[in-house]
Amino acid sequence: MLHVAPLMLSLFTASPVIPQAQVQRTPTEIVRNFLELQHADAVKLRVFLSEDVVWEGTGIVAPRVGPEAIAQMLGDADAMMPDARYEIISIAADGDRVFAETLTSGTVRSAPKNVPATVVGRAVSLRTVNVFEVKENRIHKVTAFFDILAYWRQLGIKG
Repeated sequence: MLHVAPLMLSLFTASPVIPQAQVQRTPTEIVRNFLELQHADAVKLRVFLSEDVVWEGTGIVAPRVGPEAIAQMLGDADAMMPDARYEIISIAADGDRVFAETLTSGTVRSAPKNVPATVVGRAVSLRTVNVFEVKENRIHKVTAFFDILAYWRQLGIKG
């Protein structure tokens, strides 16, 4: 169930409409809102990201830098697995750092670049831990951790 009351998004722009009482959100609220909307509309997610945001981690060959690159990465993931389901298992914070454990599951419908077409039709369930760094009410950095060998095995790729 999506809960987006702390942040209402305009229907016509990627600009947030934030009620005055909600201007100061905690890092945990910001990350939870981002995760709940993460694959609903990659374009509108830019309101959560700083202009110099970096996304790095397991399975990411080169860090993604900037909201456009991250929106593209999330859009590619959605295209690969359009029936994906996303669940927040746990979330905790230490100051401006938020730790979120998530579960993504679905069926691969298109093979990413440099991946054999034999992955199409395979069911995947991937548990991930992301470390978010929040500055000035925006996500500044994301570091993702997951078991890439288990992911490859589910895709039928030997590693």
